[in-house]
Amino acid sequence: MSIKFKDNSTRPDGLKSFFGDANDLAIYHDGSNSYIKETGTGNLEILADSLSLLNAAGSEYYARFYTNGSAYLYHNGVAKLNTTSTGVEVTGTADVSSQVLVGTASSIFAENNLRFKSAGAAYIDHNTVGQSIKFRLSNSSSLDVTPLEIT
Repeated sequence: MSIKFKDNSTRPDGLKSFFGDANDLAIYHDGSNSYIKETGTGNLEILADSLSLLNAAGSEYYARFYTNGSAYLYHNGVAKLNTTSTGVEVTGTADVSSQVLVGTASSIFAENNLRFKSAGAAYIDHNTVGQSIKFRLSNSSSLDVTPLEIT
């Protein structure tokens, strides 16, 4: 059965539009929130070469996704997380609540802990020629001391 509309269709709050033989997909507004709800077999899949999620005014991005390319997540209209061909880029501060695992041996960078777990040599490297590596202790910013400096 096929239904064709000549004009816009208006439905009152709480009335759902169902799709699929078993009413697998519902689109509705309950008076407070709007829903696209998938309840049947399989996934809800949105197919597009590029996909953007924006605020209702269409003026601020929440997320953008590109085929064979980047995916961006935004905060207050500013891209903060971006996937790249080599990994991810974070703009701003990455507040990690546990630890960061690095490499196949899972070297650890966590609060108060830097642990190298690879079988070979481990390096703390300053890439600028002639610069020192300073180990600093601090009780407050005015009481910083440098007990060890490697030049």
